[in-house]
Amino acid sequence: MIKRGSYTVYALILNKEPVYIGMTSNLKSRINQHRKSDKVFDSFYIIESRIPDKKQALAVERTLIKFISAFGREVYNTQAFFHLYYKHEMLNNV
Repeated sequence: MIKRGSYTVYALILNKEPVYIGMTSNLKSRINQHRKSDKVFDSFYIIESRIPDKKQALAVERTLIKFISAFGREVYNTQAFFHLYYKHEMLNNV
């Protein structure tokens, strides 16, 4: 369970590729917002949860966006990066 008052960095995934990296203090609500929007994804990962400080969560989010953007669409095994360097949990349903 994600601690109340903390932040979570997550990735929306489509066909095993990250299509969106985000940060929120309410993951369930945020995923539901994405489902109602025009974002297309088939799963998501919690990359890091229980981050106590919003600035730290934003720093993790920005670092991941820069990392993924640096390689463009040529990053074929981005999930391996998540597995090796960040704690995560795969959730099919919130």
